[in-house]
Amino acid sequence: MSKRKAPQETLNVGITDFLTELANYERNVNRAIHKYNAYRKAASVIAKYPNKIKSGAEAKKLDGVGAKIAEKIDEFLSTGKLRKLESQKKEGIRELIRQDDTGSSINFLTRVSGIG
Repeated sequence: MSKRKAPQETLNVGITDFLTELANYERNVNRAIHKYNAYRKAASVIAKYPNKIKSGAEAKKLDGVGAKIAEKIDEFLSTGKLRKLESQKKEGIRELIRQDDTGSSINFLTRVSGIG
């Protein structure tokens, strides 16, 4: 039996999804590991938060959520999307990361212990 739990649906799934997508973008495209780690940590903390997040200021009170991430959360909550991800989508990079064999292979290999 594996000790890992199956992913649970959280109240803030939209926020955690876009933070995870931003993290993967920073890692795979920009090679900015520090931003990747920051987005992943924020997504993890928000996923564990027991209440629905209503503002970036509320999220900023959590450990691992700074001012820049709080701004992105406010933008997402007010518009339902994030400008940074939408601009990448227009350029086709976002779709390329998701659908390109190279991008999906990189994502898959980074999950293998010893490689990623």
